Amino acid sequence: MATVLMKGIDVSKYQTKVDFNKVKKAGYDFVIIKAGHGQYESQIDPMFDAHYRAAKAAGLKVVGTHLDMNSLEKDIEETVR
Repeated sequence: MATVLMKGIDVSKYQTKVDFNKVKKAGYDFVIIKAGHGQYESQIDPMFDAHYRAAKAAGLKVVGTHLDMNSLEKDIEETVR
């Protein structure tokens, strides 16, 4: 079986002006887009929809990610004990 290597970037609300066409032309294959980081509406990444649409329009594969900070903190506390 052949090994396939793909290049990607990750973006969130902190990257407001990403030119996904340039990303694609630079040889990147995918983008991981932060969707949010908790259970409340205020924790939704406000750039997710715009990033998603622009990345898809540029022909990039897209993965959305959502990190539940509450669960992460509990896991860390249990690990440290």
